[in-house]
Amino acid sequence: MHAVTGGRLDEALEYVDDGHALLARDRNTPRTVEGALSHLGAGTPDTAAGTRAPYSIGELARHLGLNPATLRTWERAGALTPQRDPRTGHRQYLAQDVRDAELAWRHWAGY
Repeated sequence: MHAVTGGRLDEALEYVDDGHALLARDRNTPRTVEGALSHLGAGTPDTAAGTRAPYSIGELARHLGLNPATLRTWERAGALTPQRDPRTGHRQYLAQDVRDAELAWRHWAGY
């Protein structure tokens, strides 16, 4: 809004374009994650070995550079299955969950 009210239309439109790109990427997340997880097997290296666990959803999202909503989408798609804290109901991402999220993110990001 600062760009719009400041008369910087080009800058404002860049923000809108970036927002649309993120929305399009998030709409494709379930299919992408499904494809990434189909490549995971028993022999997959544990990239999260030694990772501090459990992570909260916000911590894991920051770790991956994602929005927490993306992790929720991946959970709804069955890609992630975090445990829940019995007292609070909050998601707890253990080392295996972190590994799966890291691998899915790498596939999704094209690494």
